[in-house]
Amino acid sequence: MKILNLILYSDNKDYYKKMYNILTNYYNHYSYVKTYFYKYNENINNDVELIDNIINIKGKENYNPGILEKTLKTLKYVEKEFEDYDYLIRTNISSVVDFDLLKEQLEATPILYSGGTHILILKWIDEPAGIIDTRHFFTPYVSGTSIIFSKEGYKLLINNTHLIDKTLIDDVAIGVFFKTINIQLTNLSYNNNRHIDVPENLKYYDINNILNDNFIVYRNRHDTDRNEDANNMKIITDAILNKNK
Repeated sequence: MKILNLILYSDNKDYYKKMYNILTNYYNHYSYVKTYFYKYNENINNDVELIDNIINIKGKENYNPGILEKTLKTLKYVEKEFEDYDYLIRTNISSVVDFDLLKEQLEATPILYSGGTHILILKWIDEPAGIIDTRHFFTPYVSGTSIIFSKEGYKLLINNTHLIDKTLIDDVAIGVFFKTINIQLTNLSYNNNRHIDVPENLKYYDINNILNDNFIVYRNRHDTDRNEDANNMKIITDAILNKNK
């Protein structure tokens, strides 16, 4: 199995740059995974440019509609390359994926179209994310920590972008799209939870006990100290690599 790994990224904060370095080193240990980060860049000449392992999209970073726009442009950019892979995952700079466990889960529970480790049911208003009324309430969608596409699901999305609601943040927009065309998402946490929101004070926890729960995705997102999130990511990635030796 081969997996194409796309990471939503912005380099406008030092802690994001630290996360980028941690994840670049970490994901290089997976021979069957190809990783690209993607971000906006106002200083490139073309609409899209690949610089090292970063897909640069011409434009200025913004939350909405910026995240959806750069996600769709990045998905289109890798169209030819994805032909050589079995799955594509769109994750983000704050998350760590244990790809050995993901590969094992995908072999046991293949994703026909799209799915992930953390499926939510939309039932709240979030105006910055474009959720300004109740019309999409009760839509299932995969959290942006682990949106996974098979080839079939990817082709459906990339060939029908005119059906995507461009006013929504990308993970919700993708969920609404698949609901619109009557495609059911695959929940990789159906039998047991494979996603964890990492405790902020991770250094006070026994990381080995956390690893024993076989989480696939570790989300590191706290509002108090994002530098601590980066430190947590280093603890997690070192522990996973040590476990997988």
